[in-house]
Amino acid sequence: MTTVAEIVAVLKERGIEYPSRLPKTVPVRRFLVHNSVRPSRKQGLGGARFWLQKTDVNLEPCACTWAPELGGHYRIKAKAVTEPEMTMEELVIAMRAVAAALSQRLDQQRLRYASGTTLHRVDMVADELRHLAVRLQEAQKKA
Repeated sequence: MTTVAEIVAVLKERGIEYPSRLPKTVPVRRFLVHNSVRPSRKQGLGGARFWLQKTDVNLEPCACTWAPELGGHYRIKAKAVTEPEMTMEELVIAMRAVAAALSQRLDQQRLRYASGTTLHRVDMVADELRHLAVRLQEAQKKA
């Protein structure tokens, strides 16, 4: 099973960093990117994700008004429908990274709150992502 440290190492190797909060400034030679979900200033809110990366390959400037104080930001270039978004291995790594981030966030929230249905739902989503990543990895081995 892939550990959180291994996932972080792969992302770091690829020049990708998922900050826990929006940076005050975009570091030199980094590109601020958000996913295709309506962007949010809070990481993960409503499925919104943002990250910093070293390369601008496959990026295009985004014209939305998200985080204007940071200057320009980017989104992934639209691809033809026939092109796969990512390989199965990349999908498994990404899903595990999201599950790990959710688990870490949930652990932080548990320190603040004794219980709550929202936390229970986040915990269930993280578990489902972990199980789905395992099933995808098993399917990849069979293929």
